Amino acid sequence: MLVRLSSQFRRYGIRPSNLRPGNAARYANNAGIKFYYGGTNNIGKAFQPRYLTRFVGAVQYRVNSPGVAMEGKAAHFRRPPRAGHSPKEQIAGPTRDVLAVQRYQTGDDMRFETKPPNQVISIHKSRFPNQFHPELSEEQRHILERVLQGESVFFTGSAGTGKSVLLRSIIAALGGPSDKVAVTSSTGISATHIGGQTLHSFAGVGLGHGDLGKLVSRIKGDWTAFQRWSKVKVLIIDEISMVDATWFDQLEEISRRIRKKSLPFGGIQLVICGDFFQLPPVPNRDIADAPASFVFDSWSWDRCIKSKFMLTQVFRQKDPRLVKMLNDARVGIVTDESAKLLRSLSRPVHYEDGIGPTEIYPRRFEADWANRKQLLALPGERRVYSAYDSYGKDDDGEDINPERAARLFSGMLVPKLLPLKVGAQVMCLRNIRENGLVNGSIGRVVDFMTPTQVRTYAESKDRWSIVTSIKQPKSSGQTEVSAVDARVPGEATRSVWSHELYERSEWPLVQFTDGQCVMMGPTNFTIETRQGVMEVRRLQVPLVLAWALTVHKSQGQTMERVKINLQRTFEKGQAYVALSRCTSLETLEVNGFDRERSVQAHPRVQQWVKTLITLNRFLPATPNSTSAHKARARERGLSQ
Repeated sequence: MLVRLSSQFRRYGIRPSNLRPGNAARYANNAGIKFYYGGTNNIGKAFQPRYLTRFVGAVQYRVNSPGVAMEGKAAHFRRPPRAGHSPKEQIAGPTRDVLAVQRYQTGDDMRFETKPPNQVISIHKSRFPNQFHPELSEEQRHILERVLQGESVFFTGSAGTGKSVLLRSIIAALGGPSDKVAVTSSTGISATHIGGQTLHSFAGVGLGHGDLGKLVSRIKGDWTAFQRWSKVKVLIIDEISMVDATWFDQLEEISRRIRKKSLPFGGIQLVICGDFFQLPPVPNRDIADAPASFVFDSWSWDRCIKSKFMLTQVFRQKDPRLVKMLNDARVGIVTDESAKLLRSLSRPVHYEDGIGPTEIYPRRFEADWANRKQLLALPGERRVYSAYDSYGKDDDGEDINPERAARLFSGMLVPKLLPLKVGAQVMCLRNIRENGLVNGSIGRVVDFMTPTQVRTYAESKDRWSIVTSIKQPKSSGQTEVSAVDARVPGEATRSVWSHELYERSEWPLVQFTDGQCVMMGPTNFTIETRQGVMEVRRLQVPLVLAWALTVHKSQGQTMERVKINLQRTFEKGQAYVALSRCTSLETLEVNGFDRERSVQAHPRVQQWVKTLITLNRFLPATPNSTSAHKARARERGLSQ
């Protein structure tokens, strides 16, 4: 059925005055159409009728998306595009690109203000192990007993000494995450390893910017956050090395004020884990040349943590040469033996199955370049999602300076342009609690589909669920979209969208490493002032290519195959973090090693670590009984 294109533009709020004669185009007007939205006018593009066949987990599905042709005039606007590519702009690469987000700024002809939550449709429920019963070493059991006795403890150790294993054992002995046991980490990646949430998410104060009194008032005004602070008895924090001293002091005072107790941390027992020889806290972005502020230098650290231990037995790496090299690198030492070993690892490693190693780079632009090369090697159509950027106010209430806005946008992990293909390896940039996905979850794009297509198939499977709730339209052209997952702190939980635009848009369907498939829609990434005022905001699909990772994103992960480039290391601890991700010398490739500058450790950490208690194998044996541990937890009212 042929219709006039201008009538279709009216349906989506684009005025006829914005159009002028141009090349003829064909458009689709059904579930197969590709519509692109995100702040301004929207344009559709057609594709031929086809069947999509993909494997998701163990289930094969087929979706029919026939196109119904429409005919009319192509859209041209008086002003050039503000964001995204020009229709005539060439994009590098051997395959034809499709602009997955194409926007035009048309003055005051159309204003589309939104604060959307992350639009996610979940096909698979995440599954975490209900029980965790490892065999602990004597030093690990000793620390576990101290925790069960109610002590606040900190434990550390070199990479591979079983810090995460011990932490998961402690969590299991305490009955798992609950209202009384809060399991958190400084980063989203490490949070997923222990089945918890980020420390910022638990605190309920966003990024923690602003006056302390305002942060406390914000928690009191949020019933859920207030209940978290009021009920918790044990707070577990992993990857403490990346927690700033000021932030730790703020949390300590917040806990005392909310709980109305003068005890350290308001009487909450702390179980803290991490390695300060790894990456330090990120300096304050508002203070030029701000030094790293380690949490052990905070005024409340010694007041809250009385027992501090160092694990010594290495489990991850079995090769004694690798263990010695990592122990030396951890404290910033490169012996002649270690230097010789590192230079010998500068050789290509070939794998019979054809699956290459994960590449780790010190700087983000290096990882980005490696990811682009992998993407270009994939066959098929490349789609580019272009972000929509918004500008706010500074601390004085004035429009933000363009130069500062550019710096803030450049510091975002979410890209301005996101190119994707079927088969692309990607990383999730948002915490989606209901699905067990966090900032750092790895997956692979298996298709591009509309919400309607995914929903139709998911609803036919009783054991699968849909996370996003799409209510009936308020009017003929709008619907209220309410998401129950991954709400952005400080953002409205509901947004008014064009119902038809959302339903007809195609978004990447990603299968993550735990087997679940999630359709990833756009969400806001916001940077606020210390007063909580929005400075800049980027609307983009929360994904990034992930064949290669930065050292920061690799921290806390164990990888079988690793390729590292140390040529541009710039931060103390980077080389040690990258090298310690691998489990074997045979699957470790190291390039760019420089003995004088590649391996460094922070002198303040070198000095402080000497104060820790080192446990050894001569400790009296403690029964490794899971039932006994849980009985101790029940006595304290922490476990059912």
